[in-house]
Amino acid sequence: MRRILFLEHNVDGTIGGSHFCLLEICRALDRDRFTPVVWFFQNNPLVDEFRAAGAEVHIGLPTAPYKMRAVRLPLVKQVVSAAQSLANLYRVLVSSKAWWQRELKRLRIDIVHLNNSANGDFDLVLAAHSLGVPVVAHQRGFPARFDAIGRRVARIHDRVIAISSAVRADLTAKGIDDRKIKLIWDGIDPQKTLVRSNEQVPEEITNLAAHRPMIGIVGNVKRWKGQIVLVQAMQRIRRVFPNAHCVLVGSLADGKYVDEIQALIRAQSLESAVTLAGYQRNPIVWMNHFDIVIHTSVEPEPFGIVILEAMALGKPVIATDLGGPKETVAEGVSGFLVPPSDSERLAQRVLEVLSDRTAAAKLGENGRARLAAQFTAQQNVKQIEAIYTELIHRAASKESAA
Repeated sequence: MRRILFLEHNVDGTIGGSHFCLLEICRALDRDRFTPVVWFFQNNPLVDEFRAAGAEVHIGLPTAPYKMRAVRLPLVKQVVSAAQSLANLYRVLVSSKAWWQRELKRLRIDIVHLNNSANGDFDLVLAAHSLGVPVVAHQRGFPARFDAIGRRVARIHDRVIAISSAVRADLTAKGIDDRKIKLIWDGIDPQKTLVRSNEQVPEEITNLAAHRPMIGIVGNVKRWKGQIVLVQAMQRIRRVFPNAHCVLVGSLADGKYVDEIQALIRAQSLESAVTLAGYQRNPIVWMNHFDIVIHTSVEPEPFGIVILEAMALGKPVIATDLGGPKETVAEGVSGFLVPPSDSERLAQRVLEVLSDRTAAAKLGENGRARLAAQFTAQQNVKQIEAIYTELIHRAASKESAA
């Protein structure tokens, strides 16, 4: 049985889509062939769920980055900065690399799978390469750039998985060899989503359920997620549906942005029409009570797993016409796509859906069918397992040749 090391390198304290996608992979992985070994750099609320899924979980950091004392004199500051950069380069190339070499041997790892990015974790990549362990990198976003070191290390990757065509195009534009890139859409288990949606309902939802219709967004409240666009649309929506209520579910991660949203709510007298629910351990329960699931990213969304969850629940979806949602939402069939930051167009589409309940139900049915046909965790993992099998055979051939 082959042991796959999955590294989730998130360290900002939030639980995002990368965690949930990795959890789905661990649940669906063929246990007769592969053992998931998950490594986190920090503890998080999902650790027990990973263990329940049968993953072997480890938590810890290699050597921490060197940070030298700040100085004010410009010349001395330049010297200190250069020394710090050299020290950290040594840390990556020598001490952290050696640390990972020991861990890879101790854990008997056959394949390393970077869960977040093809542009990072250089110490682990170099350690794996030195031991002849294949590396798969999952690109789940749009990296700002690949510098010379990043591109050089990326050449070591045996495969790079892009979660959408938009992500793949971005990688090739940044100089990553397209022959190494494999497009594999993320997937979920629709049945597990339905089970989770019927778990204990918080009293807060029960109280809000009296306000119908309910329109909601699920996702960390950050500027690029664009939640404020839906709040802007609420005035127009409430003119036609006075009881309409907007719910924003997700960690209030960007304090300044949250302040702007709350200021807009006060300015438009929407205090009784908008709820910021904050982080919820099981946001699916909230989504199950929405009449429409909205996705308002104002920058390209790499994929958007929340849209799949909405489709599993049979909810009509309205999303911005950027990135991954262009591939998951079938325009006019399972939902609608609207221009980013266009609150007027968003309000118009919301009103169309709310005004025709039969058509709204049909959108939800079509979304559920589309999910089953193209975006399940089983389909996702089967393609990932095919990559593992290819790399294992290739490694075996190299050993035989040697």
